Amino acid sequence: MINKFKRKFKEISKILRVTEKGNLELRKIQGYNVLSNFKFNNIYLPFNSFSLNPDTIVDILNDILLNERKSIIEFGSGIGTIYIAKLIKMYDLDVKFVSIDSDEVWIATLTKMLEKENLSDYVKLIKVKIVEIQEYNYKAQNKWHDIATVKKIAKDLNTIDMVIVDGPYGQICDFARYSAIPVLKDFLAEKFCVLLDDTNRKVEQEIFNEWEQILNRKGTFHHTYSKIIKQSKFVTEL
Repeated sequence: MINKFKRKFKEISKILRVTEKGNLELRKIQGYNVLSNFKFNNIYLPFNSFSLNPDTIVDILNDILLNERKSIIEFGSGIGTIYIAKLIKMYDLDVKFVSIDSDEVWIATLTKMLEKENLSDYVKLIKVKIVEIQEYNYKAQNKWHDIATVKKIAKDLNTIDMVIVDGPYGQICDFARYSAIPVLKDFLAEKFCVLLDDTNRKVEQEIFNEWEQILNRKGTFHHTYSKIIKQSKFVTEL
């Protein structure tokens, strides 16, 4: 009887995994369909396994537009950066948008892509080096962006109502993305959205759980990313 139950449980678990994978692929397809409304004349957007998923980008764009975000900071520049800049231009939005990355070569590549689409005025790409840190860290984490530089950027933005975290890449140390919210929490606006990508991974799940405690708010999980929202008008995910 017990062995029969175990076999049945394994069968159900397999079905659930297949269903979950199918739902994720469907969300990606839906995201691609929405993003196809954006027309790029001079560039090809190289989606890969490191990119934000299309449905994640759509959620971000929806949130910016519908919840009227004014001041956005992003860690980990990429394809999503270009879509955000495009949205700001399309709708002539009054938005300050800063994207931080540590890879000078990648920033140069993105800069060229933005220039070809006349989007350079809609996002400020900033290289902030990775350094050893002794504060705003978690467990074995010992590296992050230079904190003084990030704080200066945040101060220049005044109050931040959207934080997108898709970097730094995890290979630099354990819990590499943790520091974003401890560093920025005092700069957050009264109404805000915090998004962490890759929370289908255990390390990012733990980081997000810690952020919930820091911000004293419960977040939501959306297949591959998670959000903490305070006082938003509209639901924005697919």
